Amino acid sequence: MRDAGTDYSTSLHIRASKKHITVPFTEIEDSTRYWDKFGDIQGRLMVDRHNWLLFPVVQKFRGRIIKTIGDSIMAAIAMQQTMAAERQSDETFAIRIRIGIHTGDAIVEKGDVYGDIVNVAARVENISKGNEILVSHAAAYIDDQYAFILKQKGWFVPKGKNKKLYVSTCDRENHPLLIGRSVSSSTVPVSPREKMTLGVFLIATAGVLYFIYLNYLRYLISDSEEVALRYLNLGSILADYSYFAGGAGLVILVLLIIFFRMHTLPPLLTRTIKGGFVFSAGFMLLYLITNYIPISYETRWNEVIDSSTHKFLKVLEDNSSIFSEPSLEGSTLARMPAGHVLLNTGSEEIGSLMWSRVLLGTQRYGWIVHVSPPQMGIPEKKVSSEFRFYFRYKDLYVFITGLICCVGGFWRFRIRPV
Repeated sequence: MRDAGTDYSTSLHIRASKKHITVPFTEIEDSTRYWDKFGDIQGRLMVDRHNWLLFPVVQKFRGRIIKTIGDSIMAAIAMQQTMAAERQSDETFAIRIRIGIHTGDAIVEKGDVYGDIVNVAARVENISKGNEILVSHAAAYIDDQYAFILKQKGWFVPKGKNKKLYVSTCDRENHPLLIGRSVSSSTVPVSPREKMTLGVFLIATAGVLYFIYLNYLRYLISDSEEVALRYLNLGSILADYSYFAGGAGLVILVLLIIFFRMHTLPPLLTRTIKGGFVFSAGFMLLYLITNYIPISYETRWNEVIDSSTHKFLKVLEDNSSIFSEPSLEGSTLARMPAGHVLLNTGSEEIGSLMWSRVLLGTQRYGWIVHVSPPQMGIPEKKVSSEFRFYFRYKDLYVFITGLICCVGGFWRFRIRPV
């Protein structure tokens, strides 16, 4: 059982949450008939469009969306102007809403509002008509930067009440324009689930961009001794710019924290994230097809468009030695991990061994063997391999496909307001 102390503490908390607020209560006119006539899919699309248009209006006027009930939401008076402008620009758009506004004391807690004010606002909305705004007597004198243009309507008894309530009609047609057509570029609310989805999109896009760096970009920009040392290996970049890399990592972490704490996001940002993800998906799908599935026009697909001037060398064995001269007896200048890529500045065959001259530093070179000879108890091992970077038609098609997917994902994507 709850004790008196607990009840008293809860009562204090509720009293502290009590505020004087104004509640606009809205509903889509004839929504039930629409759902019945056109079905669930079209009905849900109608509500989505309604939310997409009106949620930014609430935020523009420093309002807060508390909750949605079916197709009803708490919103602001400027909604009617937004809906009217949308009907003018789109002949197929026929959504009409009715709004009831009431002012009073309510208990405002995280994510919800409690109190009789909500019930009264709903009753005022119930007697209004499509495109109409009804304002209770209590809300008629709210302090706002715009004055309401009101027309007297009369008294009515709200359902469940004994006292009459006087309401007026707000003349929206002669009211100063509160919003512009730029509202669609405002932020829209997103649910935690949608933020998680966008986070997955960001991670996937970052992974594909890193894949593009590894397989394309680093070879394109590192085809000279002046820049090869900096950009061929990510570890070298982080080592050379450790402070910058640390700062960038911190900034990214802070931005991610801010991103997941935000309750609203700009549509442009959400579209860009989706566009990047669709680019990544389209790019990787065609990349896998062109590289691992036989194609009848394989000769044409593999035709080279451009190639690197230099050859590159990839280290295959971990802790591989770089010698001062093309000899296994030479002094060791460095040891390289497996996967490290070096700029190849020349090759030479000495005896049965093939050697590559690689860039280690500014005007500093070393030699690495391609295949180490067998020794007692140790078999022959392939230490490194040299290659030239080729950009082929199939690579061009992969990037074009990715860009087409990116544009499609950007223009077709919308966050569903909650």
